[in-house]
Amino acid sequence: MDHPSTKYKEIELPNPVTMARASSPPRPTLPRRSEPRSWKATARERYPLTSSLTGPGRAGKQGTLLGASGGRYEGEVLAGRPHGRGQYFVQKEAGSQEWVLQYEGEWIQGRREGFGTRHYASGEVYSGDWSANLRHGTGRYEYSNGDLYVGQWADDKRNGSGTMYMASGDIFIGNYLNDRREGMGTLYMMGRQKKYVAEYVRDSPRCGTVLEIDDNDLAPLRGHLASLAAARKLDAAAAGEAIARLPPLGLLQPNKVLAEQVVSVRKQRGAPSGPGPAAGGSAALRAVQAASGNLSERDIEMLRHSFTLMAAGDGPDVGLLPHQLRELVVMAGLDPAAPATRSLVEELMRRRAASTGRISFDAFMLVATHFQDTAVAAASNAAVDAAAAQATATLAATVGSRGVVAGTGLAHLLAGATAAAAEAAAAEEAAAAEASVGVIYEDEAEGEEAEEAEEGQVDPEVSAAAAAVAQQPAATGADEEEQFLPAEGEEYGGEGEAGAEEGGEGEGGEGDGQDEA
Repeated sequence: MDHPSTKYKEIELPNPVTMARASSPPRPTLPRRSEPRSWKATARERYPLTSSLTGPGRAGKQGTLLGASGGRYEGEVLAGRPHGRGQYFVQKEAGSQEWVLQYEGEWIQGRREGFGTRHYASGEVYSGDWSANLRHGTGRYEYSNGDLYVGQWADDKRNGSGTMYMASGDIFIGNYLNDRREGMGTLYMMGRQKKYVAEYVRDSPRCGTVLEIDDNDLAPLRGHLASLAAARKLDAAAAGEAIARLPPLGLLQPNKVLAEQVVSVRKQRGAPSGPGPAAGGSAALRAVQAASGNLSERDIEMLRHSFTLMAAGDGPDVGLLPHQLRELVVMAGLDPAAPATRSLVEELMRRRAASTGRISFDAFMLVATHFQDTAVAAASNAAVDAAAAQATATLAATVGSRGVVAGTGLAHLLAGATAAAAEAAAAEEAAAAEASVGVIYEDEAEGEEAEEAEEGQVDPEVSAAAAAVAQQPAATGADEEEQFLPAEGEEYGGEGEAGAEEGGEGEGGEGDGQDEA
């Protein structure tokens, strides 16, 4: 027989209410506040929302946050900070109750991250990519003077490939470094129908070539730029404005002189910084030179020396044959199997003289100084086109509310995009019309073939009827006036009317088909 233990006491269970609460799921009570709470603004203006407190919204839901400096945020909130999509407003004046939108877009952990639009007090607007409250990626910037920049950004500055649409109508395409033009770039002067392909240093052109804007030699027009240039040319012709043509150069070898200047500029850009006479470069400038896809000053010099040795001079009468180009690039120290070298050789092959088949020294130096790697050029063009497409796509939501001022860079961008779209639509319509005309021609040819085949065959019933008519006597006038129909004449007549109606429908249907075509 088991006896209860005297060493251990019997366990006493809690009361039923306590047991019920312990077994039920947790139901925490979270704080809820109807009024927005404020936070202390940080010292740096570009981080206004990094130390905020929780407002009425939480866990990505809609909420409102107020700042000590007067700012107000409305949008999605997570962990007490803007997170998701929202708007940030500031007071128009100190102590004013009128709010002005400063930023609208995406946020992550209280910082501007992703795509957004920033409105500045000067009236300028930036719309594009953000990273850590800095403009970083691709975007467009509308200046107060009417200019428009579309391109790449890095560390809150214009860095990389970009396009500047100026209020005057001119368009610049090239590379930027710290908000300044750097490297090879092209300025399209739409009003004068000229283009300037130059080497830029710290936002200033040092040396370059001026050509007609429709010249396909250097930096040819493409896409919406070609449509915009054609529209400007038509406008000038309609207004009776004469466009002056460039006079011919008096120099025998102008590209030889230009190459010397380009080599000097690139040598100064790539030189290490220091007290020496060749100083002036920096790591950023050397990076721009390396990423531009152009030939360095050393490569140009080696190509020039190799040409001089192989052609026994650099005068206007000397030249190289196409089969000597491979030996030349090897002598210059370039890799003949590299894609950039093959592109260089192909460009040189297109510069052969039609009469002698040789490549002159001046044409050789023109290619060497303006050469850009195909892959780099394609990547730059793709980046600029993507930024322009993004700009035109996002403008659809904002242009309607604020309008577009005529004669601004934004108006030029939209005009070029509209002209290019109209040209593409016209090309599609022309292709569709040609296709439909081809179908009609095929149908007509098939119909003619069928008619010819039917003409070759004689129906026996028709021939018998013709023979019977030939055997009958000639009809008199009375027989012509009085016509007798057989007993089934009504049925025949009905079928004839029905056939006529069907024939009318067929003709109408065919007419509709021709209208559609």
